[in-house]
Amino acid sequence: MKIRLYKGGKRPEYTKPGDSAMDCFAAHDCEWKLEKGSYVADVRLGFGCLVPKDYGLFILSRSGQGFNHHQRLINSVGLIDNSYGLNEIRCKLKAPADTIPKSIKKGDRVCQLVLIYTPEIFWEKAKEDIKGKEGFGSSGV
Repeated sequence: MKIRLYKGGKRPEYTKPGDSAMDCFAAHDCEWKLEKGSYVADVRLGFGCLVPKDYGLFILSRSGQGFNHHQRLINSVGLIDNSYGLNEIRCKLKAPADTIPKSIKKGDRVCQLVLIYTPEIFWEKAKEDIKGKEGFGSSGV
């Protein structure tokens, strides 16, 4: 994929061979701000990329942030479509107000991304007699 690096930016990278997601890095030091009962940090990732047609670039929280520091993406999952172009990608992190958020320094791994095939869906009306016999909870608890 084509990538554009912004000031302070670093190309996302896999930590270990075989990893499913690439780590993204903070392009600058960030400050946490108290907002509506939670700490939030707007993190510039320092890069933009051209997402191929029929793909989505999914931005995810890193497991260690949640388990160890109670930090996560504010919207749970971010999606970058191919129409986003080379604009700089950012993420917004959230931490509970009753914690002391881990500082975010330039170069810290702050989120991860996965490129997923997302074909366009075309709907076709089903015949009225095609019905499922089971629904929610049909397999038991």
